[in-house]
Amino acid sequence: MAYSQGEMQNYSKRVSWRGRYHGNQSGQSSRLHRATLTEYGPLALDLVVDHTRCLRDVLFLSVAYRAEAARTETSFFLAGAEVVPLEALGEKLKAGEVRGQLQSANEASRRAGLTGSFGVVVACPSHGSLAILTTFCGFAKRDLIGLRPGMAWKEGSTRILNEAIVL
Repeated sequence: MAYSQGEMQNYSKRVSWRGRYHGNQSGQSSRLHRATLTEYGPLALDLVVDHTRCLRDVLFLSVAYRAEAARTETSFFLAGAEVVPLEALGEKLKAGEVRGQLQSANEASRRAGLTGSFGVVVACPSHGSLAILTTFCGFAKRDLIGLRPGMAWKEGSTRILNEAIVL
């Protein structure tokens, strides 16, 4: 079943895949999935190798709407996850806008004493349109302690996000 971008916006406002909907200040972070993104984002981006990678790449999550979901938290399921350069988002996914938001989030994180922020772009393709929301997670060097280059992240994060497990 296909949904318009407006319908997807409404769904994203009521489910736990919340963040900022391309600069919409009314968006709020979800406590449920934000913890998972904060834990697995540094692994996905391999920030232990290069913490400045968060300025060039984002974690891109492709989700699909699940109409039969019994719980709001499982209304969407993760269909794909990958790390992509900001440029790969292109104009359709508003790469320039995401870059500006990421720079602002990094500046705010650094003012707060953190190392930086990484971006997560969540896209839900629907019939002829694409609903997108973006969120940013701050991190400190202490968050990278114990991480090793190339650690597995995709399987664990997919399971946690799709099963709406609270960390």
